[in-house]
Amino acid sequence: MPRPLDGIPRRYAPDVSWFSGGPEGLQVPVCTFDGVVRTIEIQDPFVSRIFDAAFPAFRAGGDHYRNSDFLGGRYRRYAGSSGTLDSRSYFGVARWNDRDDGSLIRELFAYMDPTATGLAMIHDMSNPDDANAANRMYGTALEVGDYLLLFVHDLERLVSRDGQQSDGQTANVFRVPCRTRQLHLDNVVDLRLPTVQTWFFETFSKDEWLNIGLPLPPVESFFELLLVMLGQYRGGNLMTQAVGRELRIWGIGGLVYPSARCDCSLVFEKGDVVDWYGWNLVDYKTTRERTQQADAGNITIGKGEDISHGTDFFGLPIGQIAIRQTSEGSKRGRGRYLDSKRSICTTGCEG
Repeated sequence: MPRPLDGIPRRYAPDVSWFSGGPEGLQVPVCTFDGVVRTIEIQDPFVSRIFDAAFPAFRAGGDHYRNSDFLGGRYRRYAGSSGTLDSRSYFGVARWNDRDDGSLIRELFAYMDPTATGLAMIHDMSNPDDANAANRMYGTALEVGDYLLLFVHDLERLVSRDGQQSDGQTANVFRVPCRTRQLHLDNVVDLRLPTVQTWFFETFSKDEWLNIGLPLPPVESFFELLLVMLGQYRGGNLMTQAVGRELRIWGIGGLVYPSARCDCSLVFEKGDVVDWYGWNLVDYKTTRERTQQADAGNITIGKGEDISHGTDFFGLPIGQIAIRQTSEGSKRGRGRYLDSKRSICTTGCEG
């Protein structure tokens, strides 16, 4: 039974089974994802226009940097093929309290271009503290709720006067609706789970399965591989494309992966995940059902620099990556620092 949205802490310890859809007998560790996800769902055409104009790189186009794969569609992280997977297949994974601690808005910030649009800000109004801060900032009295608040300083830079609201008002604040819901999805590769992390490294650090025709930087563990997985090109890099392609061909239902746009964290207690933030999910199963066709083995092409190191940044956010792992006593182990500013933190606790 799906759990209620009651905000009560619960361990995340799904049963891991071995999926036999891989080639040459390759076994893939999968679980049933049963958790809360968040995504934007805009119905109002005017708000949709403002949103698209404020985040020019979110849609396909030159502002996306690397606009297309060989099918001509835009890159999406872990998509594998641009032609059959769109933004409706992507979600932020909420924590046990049904909030994502800013992950969704940080994902969106990466697609802004202030030099072209002017100042634009976005706030998560599901968080009372953030909602109160936004109301103080803009002199509004908006309620807490499951929506984002988009502030645009110069509306006329985004839409013409003819495209503005019919009452002639040039309001600067807009509601961007969100949807927070329970999602049940089978055969998911969930990279929050240690067993899956080990398998992922052992599989996709090898040319045999990655199949991109280019060598990866030298990596000796899943945590070092993260530096490639978090490459900062919008839409990911050749590695993330190739991983998505293989998982879809094998019939995997979805992938839970760390965000490249915000800090992410895992906290373990007696071997189980008890808290997290900064994780996303891409749903392959619904895509197959929606298109009513099997995933094709499309070829992803690119250049050597497309396998970019995670500390090479293009656009927002600005900073570098740190990986900190503690595992002694209540937080076991000594921290390991690879760089600074952004962090991917894994913490173990005795209980």
